[in-house]
Amino acid sequence: MLKIAGLLYAFLYTLALGLYLPFYVWRTLLGGRKGLQLSRRLWRLPPSLRQPAPGPKVWVHAVSVGEVNAVEPLVRALAERGVQVFLSTTTDTGQEQARRLFREQASTFYFPVDWQWLYKRILKHLHPRAIVVAETELWPGLLLAARSRGVAVALVNGRLSDASFRRYRRLRFFFAPLLRTFKALCVQTLQDKKRLLEMGAAPEQVHWTGNLKYDFSLSPDPQREELARRVASLLRAEGRPLQDPAAAESRIWVCGSTREGEEELLMDCLLRVRRDFEPLRMVLAPRHPHRCDAVESLARKRDLSVLRRSRLEEADQGPAPDILLVDTIGDLRYLYQCADVVFVGGSLVRGGGQNILEPAYFGKAVLFGPHMENFREMARSFTEAYAALQVSGPEELSQSLLHLLQDPTAAEWLGRNARKVMRSSQGALERTLEILAPCLGEPEGGKDR
Repeated sequence: MLKIAGLLYAFLYTLALGLYLPFYVWRTLLGGRKGLQLSRRLWRLPPSLRQPAPGPKVWVHAVSVGEVNAVEPLVRALAERGVQVFLSTTTDTGQEQARRLFREQASTFYFPVDWQWLYKRILKHLHPRAIVVAETELWPGLLLAARSRGVAVALVNGRLSDASFRRYRRLRFFFAPLLRTFKALCVQTLQDKKRLLEMGAAPEQVHWTGNLKYDFSLSPDPQREELARRVASLLRAEGRPLQDPAAAESRIWVCGSTREGEEELLMDCLLRVRRDFEPLRMVLAPRHPHRCDAVESLARKRDLSVLRRSRLEEADQGPAPDILLVDTIGDLRYLYQCADVVFVGGSLVRGGGQNILEPAYFGKAVLFGPHMENFREMARSFTEAYAALQVSGPEELSQSLLHLLQDPTAAEWLGRNARKVMRSSQGALERTLEILAPCLGEPEGGKDR
């Protein structure tokens, strides 16, 4: 039955891919994106994968930047155990982040299109002991190819958003047998565990391990730490000595991972708050840097001056820009340390929210909007512990931001609570490694918490 379903899926998937291809080419050319990464997903393997070294190997798959960041502690732990890690991503931004983070720990490549025959060829070449997929990746071609070659597959940091759960549940007859091909399903929350069981996973497969993102630890990077110091100096001092009282009173608001339709709301908020708190500057990091031209245009229409991160080296000692626009990958997590207050994007519009933990790591006061559907449990943990503030919309965001700027003690208290919540929730990495041990050929010892 599974074989017939796999053949039907392969036919429909290939048909859909053929229909999508002209749109993909048009969108890529129109959007000014670099190259056609689809070609790299069809047939090309990078040189680093062509001659795998002897020893245990694991293929880790993470879709984009968020998932790459989530598996960072896991990839580093596997590498420390002598496991050769191959890490695939789907997006360009994820690929760039993976290469930056794992120069020494992993060989990176683009996730192939979901054809069984292609995966069988790659698995025969790499001989991994296990495939580890992050968060919500159920690719039938990959799962069936791994099953036919006897390679264990595990889900780590698994989660099912409301939309994904509705979609998968409608096709339960198809996904339930696929779920049972997993050796282990490690999930972030009890709700994720319940949803996987409703979809047809067996109880002994599903483990509540917690969220790997809580085990985040920023890797030392002298260049980016110097970048953070330079940005703080530029935006606070505006060409004056840092000892100048006017420089000391200035504040930095970092808005990270923002989505389309959100930046204009944040810029209007900046303008409103500056009526009462003029020395405020913004660091704005869109989730997708290829949108920076459009975002800069929005700022110019509001008479807000902009300096791009990629042109920071050209900045002179004149007045600081109103907005530092981050058009690079990998800098944001270091720039959070410059902030007095942080807004986590994708939450004022229906973007599902973004990760709170990177600013929490630095003990920053965090604000986010009403749309945190993809991080519901994390948002609840922080708000219940008075470790972050959730606002209902732009007006409340302006009021809360102004309050925290005028009362630094309240901002510091919020930031301290954020660090406490983060530290108290760590441990998912250890639990995940215990559950993965049999897949890696190590003694079994995995336990739910």
